[in-house]
Amino acid sequence: MQRTVLPNLLRAFPNVQFIVSTHSPLVVGSVKECAVYGLIYNERHRIDSIRLDLDTRIGTASAILREALGVPVTAPIWVEEYFEELAVRYAQLNATSESLANLRRELAQEGLEELSPIVIADVLKRWDRVL
Repeated sequence: MQRTVLPNLLRAFPNVQFIVSTHSPLVVGSVKECAVYGLIYNERHRIDSIRLDLDTRIGTASAILREALGVPVTAPIWVEEYFEELAVRYAQLNATSESLANLRRELAQEGLEELSPIVIADVLKRWDRVL
């Protein structure tokens, strides 16, 4: 329903402008022609409305959460902590296809292989800083 609510409203009411408040990345990404704003605390502890530059709303819900809402991973905290531990450990190894294969294998053993691009990207960034 979250993916279809805005497109359905726009079809039903083509001459209406909707202002929607949501935390749902599925709603944020459901309409191509839209503006997305984030409400962000500033240094004076006031809220600023900032237009977000979402290069691609075709991304996954996880990508939209990362870009629009600053949520790095749509997984439980223990998974995020596990990812951090893996990234630190693997960043200390040599950057080889074998070490990346081992990382993917570890994630698969925990049932987290589908999220491996997030960890691999983090490890690659850390390797770039070292190289």
